[in-house]
Amino acid sequence: MKKHEWRERTDEGELRFWRASLFGGNWTLHSRLKHEEEWNDHSPMSLEQVTALREVLFRKYQRRRCAWEEVEKLDRMIEDMEKAEAAAEPALESDVDRDDDA
Repeated sequence: MKKHEWRERTDEGELRFWRASLFGGNWTLHSRLKHEEEWNDHSPMSLEQVTALREVLFRKYQRRRCAWEEVEKLDRMIEDMEKAEAAAEPALESDVDRDDDA
């Protein structure tokens, strides 16, 4: 199991801790605010979250703290998620068009 942890400030100025784990070829993402005790599961991960994780891992890769294969896996996930979103958008638009005709 590979774990990656980082922190960032929210828009409100609170400190948020992130934890990403790679186990069995699957990523899991958890976060919590500094004052919280329990970790929040982010399943399934959004495209924004996967992109942020990719940026963190790429910076780690540049410092030789992460394998390139992990970054590549996230690149494939982002590509698949973008394709899925693009495929879903025309279906949503056609549903809206049908509702307008009715």
